[in-house]
Amino acid sequence: MRVFIQNSSRKLQLYFLLMLFLYSVVQNLFNYYIPNLSVRINALNYFVFYICYFMAGFYLKTFKLASTKLAFSIILFIATVCLTAIQAYSNGKTPWIYSYDYLSYNVVMMTVLLFTILNSLNDHLGKQHDYLCKVVKNIASTTLGIYAIHIIVKELLSRGVWGLSISISSNHLLLSVPVTILMVFLVSFLITSIGMKIPLLNKVFGGSSTFRVDLEFNGLQST
Repeated sequence: MRVFIQNSSRKLQLYFLLMLFLYSVVQNLFNYYIPNLSVRINALNYFVFYICYFMAGFYLKTFKLASTKLAFSIILFIATVCLTAIQAYSNGKTPWIYSYDYLSYNVVMMTVLLFTILNSLNDHLGKQHDYLCKVVKNIASTTLGIYAIHIIVKELLSRGVWGLSISISSNHLLLSVPVTILMVFLVSFLITSIGMKIPLLNKVFGGSSTFRVDLEFNGLQST
C-alpha cells in the first residue's frame, strides 16, 4: 500500500478506493442475502474488506467541506442513521444484524460522512468552540485503540463481566442499541485513554509516536 500511495495520483487512489468499497459492500450483501453467490472467505478477502477503511482515512484526511456541503452532509448523515434504525427495527426474512455490519452500505455511508464532517468542523467553528474542537481531537487520538478493543469490550459487557449485562436484544432494539453503543464506546474510550498513558501499553493503543498513519504515509520521503 505504501508503494501504491507514493506512486499514484489522487484520481487513481479514489478509483481504487471506490473499487475496494464496491467489492466489499457487494460481497457482504451476498453473504447475507444470497450466500450461494458469495465468494469463499479467505485471508485475501479479509484484507480487502478492511483495507478500504484504512485507505479512506488517508484519502479523506485533507478533504474539507464548504459550509453548504457540510450542512448537506450532516443532513445526509442523520438520514442514514434513521435508515439504519428503520432497517434494524423492522424484522424481516433478511438477518437484521446486517444493518450493523462494518461493510453494509449504510454503515459505509455513515462512516465516511461522519469522518468528513468531523474533519471539516474545525474550519467552520469559531474560537468560542475551541473546547469542542479539543474534545474531538482527544477522541480522535483514541480511535485506533477503540477500534482495536471495542469487540472485546462488547463481548465482556454482554457477559456481564463487570456486574452489568448489556447487549443488543432483538426484542428491545429501540433501547438496547443506543445503550449498547454508548456503553461500548465509553468503556473502550476509558480503557484506551488509560492505556495510552502507560509506557508499554501505549504502543498497543497507538499512543504518542507509535502508530501514526501520517508518518506512515506522509512521511514517505524519509524511506
